[in-house]
Amino acid sequence: MLENRARQTAPWRHGAPEPRRRVCSWVPLFVLACLLAGAASRATTIDPGAYRGWNVTRFTVRGIASDLRERLAQGLALAGENKILWTKTAHFSTERLEADLDRARLFLARNGYPQARVTAELVPRVGERAVEVVIAIDPGPAVRLREQRVEALPPEVEPRAAEILELEEGEVFSDRRIERRVRELLRALQEAGYARAAVSTRIERPASDQAHIRFLVDAGERYLFGETRLQGVPPDLHETVQRTIDIPAGTRYTPERLERAQEALRLLDLFRQIRLGTEAAGGDRLDVVADLALRTPQSLDLGVGYWTVDQLRLSADWRHRNLFGGGRGFGIELSGSRYAQGADVRAWKPVLFHSRTRGSIALRARREEEESYRLTSVGIGLAAVYLYSLNASLRPSLELAVFDLVTRTDSTASSPDPGPNLLTGQLVWAFHGLNDRLYPTRGAFLQFVAESGLPGFEPRRHYLRFEPEWIGFLPLTGDVVGAARLRVGYALPAARATQLLANKRFYGGGPSSMRGYPRRRMGPRDSDDKPVGGIAKLELSAELRLPLFWRFAGALFCDAGEVWRRRTAIEPFDLAVAPGVGLLVRTPIGPVRGDLARLITHRRDGDAEYVFHISIGQDY
Repeated sequence: MLENRARQTAPWRHGAPEPRRRVCSWVPLFVLACLLAGAASRATTIDPGAYRGWNVTRFTVRGIASDLRERLAQGLALAGENKILWTKTAHFSTERLEADLDRARLFLARNGYPQARVTAELVPRVGERAVEVVIAIDPGPAVRLREQRVEALPPEVEPRAAEILELEEGEVFSDRRIERRVRELLRALQEAGYARAAVSTRIERPASDQAHIRFLVDAGERYLFGETRLQGVPPDLHETVQRTIDIPAGTRYTPERLERAQEALRLLDLFRQIRLGTEAAGGDRLDVVADLALRTPQSLDLGVGYWTVDQLRLSADWRHRNLFGGGRGFGIELSGSRYAQGADVRAWKPVLFHSRTRGSIALRARREEEESYRLTSVGIGLAAVYLYSLNASLRPSLELAVFDLVTRTDSTASSPDPGPNLLTGQLVWAFHGLNDRLYPTRGAFLQFVAESGLPGFEPRRHYLRFEPEWIGFLPLTGDVVGAARLRVGYALPAARATQLLANKRFYGGGPSSMRGYPRRRMGPRDSDDKPVGGIAKLELSAELRLPLFWRFAGALFCDAGEVWRRRTAIEPFDLAVAPGVGLLVRTPIGPVRGDLARLITHRRDGDAEYVFHISIGQDY
């Protein structure tokens, strides 16, 4: 049997980083014995240096299940690197082969096959100076887990421990699973207040094909949080930081409380370094220690974009994060494009009602010059943003605007609506779960927007508007990424209103909408072929993104969508469809992308069969 203190390791792979402290990783004695005995299983007919420097044109692992085979091949040097259009081959050497055989034995022992025999077969191609490598595996009998027990566990953690240690039917021994269960036990103990708990393991082998695991718990003292001490924080921010950390003295210790506090400090956007930990304060108390370093309070962000129809888009955002002290900031934002220009002047205060709530007030001016209407507006808005996490937010807002709206279509549904004022309420929920904002390969983005023209001013302007959106990314084979988007919109007049304002209707078409149409050309149009918008829209898109060479990547996509003028016309299964191809290049300012789409349904007289879009930035 073997006993080690708990420590954490990453899953087995070639070149894995050194393990972290305090969470369990170990290699049973029978693994070490297997490695010593494994020397006899090496290939006996390999001529050292005979194929040195030759290309490995094909690398195969056989004899084990596909999931193990794929994981094993990822960690072997001679397997090379698979790309979508080519394979980066490895160069053969006896040293690399011997190292791969040893890695394979270790991998198999750690995954329940300590008696596996691993041999190599080489198939040379002399004329090509290339060699095929086959790793043949006879796994032998599997070692299965028959029992898992935990000792000295506090009673309040037993229900959670029972869930963690539940065995799968016929479960094969895997040290990665054991390490995961140790981490989960430690987490459960810490969540119960045992901040300095430790877990060790003992392995028993009642038979050659069986293993029993004993988890030995040293729970230690059950702790409470003490005082919160700040380091590196100027006096004007003390109260803000204390309220943001929000860990009252005397509450039970949990790591989640510390993690939430550290996340809340990051959301303040005031510090470039955040270290949050605990120190013993005597007895059962742990003081919270926040070691912070301020970031530069002022910043200026400049943005540039280009879309085929909109042409150049420019933006500038200047902000001072602590202009008025206590984390109260001020900012100015300007934006402009061919169709819209805007200016915002805003001020904000953190920790408004809650440690994660920020309040803001803003003055806004906006001008829109569309084919269907012209809008000029000035307004004042109040908002409170609840930052549930680094990725999720909820933003209710209220805005009073004075504006001039002139429609430019001959449609009766687009007739002007009198009255200069509009009071608007809006609720936006957003979740950013993408692994990269510029070049995402996995995760999802979700957003739901609900908006209403509120009573109290011009009742003929009242409306309700809803627009949910989902974008998802999934890595597929090799470096290919699957991407998809769903966007739905629905609006209707409310109270005494009979028509929607032109700027509150839905429009479709363009590089960030449905690429089979130019900007705003999808959906109903008047007799002069001007878009009049609709009360509902549906947009669907699916895409495969694949690397090509250097900084270039390609895309195959299919977009579908429609905009409907009235509720009785909605037919969600009768959509315009446009497949296409795209080319993307990575640049220091973001992706530059071109898309060519062919509209194959719902094409009217005068509509182009092929539409080409150029953009700086991802379509989604």
